[in-house]
Amino acid sequence: REILSMDSLSSKNTTVMTAITYGSASIRVNIPKTFQKMCESYAEILDRAVETRVYKVDDDISQSTRQMAEELGFLRAGARDIIDIHNEALKNKIQKKNSGEVRIFIEESRIVILQLMGNLLSFYRFHFSDNQNKQLKESAKRKTQ
Repeated sequence: REILSMDSLSSKNTTVMTAITYGSASIRVNIPKTFQKMCESYAEILDRAVETRVYKVDDDISQSTRQMAEELGFLRAGARDIIDIHNEALKNKIQKKNSGEVRIFIEESRIVILQLMGNLLSFYRFHFSDNQNKQLKESAKRKTQ
C-alpha cells in the first residue's frame, strides 16, 4: 500500500511531452541507464541501513546519501526523481522477502529517502546561494562602473 501511494507522487504521473518541452523530464525518461545505476546505488544504501538496524553494525550511510544527492543535483533531479528511484529500488528489494523483512525495509527506507531529499535540498541551497552571490557581485560591479 505504501509503495502504491508513493507511486502516485512519482514522475510516471506527469505528462512526458510537457516535461520534455520544459526541460524537466525525469531521469527515468531522459537517462534511463543513469536512473538504473541510481536505483542500484540506492538499493545498496537500503541494504546497509537494514544491516545497521538488524545486526547493530556501525555503518553510517550519511556520506553515501550525500554523495548520491550530489550526483542527483548535478543531474538536476527533483523530488519526483528521488521517489522514482526509491520506489524502483524498494520494489526490487522486497520482491522475495517475508513480511517481517518487508516491514524492516519499508521502515528503513522512510529514513533513507528523507536523508537523500534533505541532502539534495542542501546541495541546491549551497549552489543557489553561490550563484546568487556571484550575481549580486556582478550587479554591484556594473552599478559602480
